[in-house]
Amino acid sequence: MNLTHEGKLSCGGYPTKVHLSKSGRITAFWEIHFTDPEQIDLIHDEYGMPSGTWKAKRFENLYEAYKMYRGRKLRNEEIQEIRKIKEENPPDISIEWISEKVRELFPGVEWGGDLERIRKMLGRKEKG
Repeated sequence: MNLTHEGKLSCGGYPTKVHLSKSGRITAFWEIHFTDPEQIDLIHDEYGMPSGTWKAKRFENLYEAYKMYRGRKLRNEEIQEIRKIKEENPPDISIEWISEKVRELFPGVEWGGDLERIRKMLGRKEKG
């Protein structure tokens, strides 16, 4: 955390998962909750996500929805719209996005547009 932001961020959080890597390292995944709009804006404006990544795209889409609806009680239609936005921006990287990036970064790769092959390479089941 940037030292200029010391004391500006306070949140609640807890570990959600412990992962053991193939190289024998341990990592803890944390879920952190911010509720203060100024803190959420600070995280977005000062930290964000690495540009051009799936997480950056998802983060921007969800942040835009947050800004549009924050600070008030939501109507049922708005709640449905937020659910739709969340569904359109899942936490898992989409096969389509991976294919797009493979074709962009490695244009000579013959399987870059083969969604089924990419799905199998990742060990994902076809959506039913």
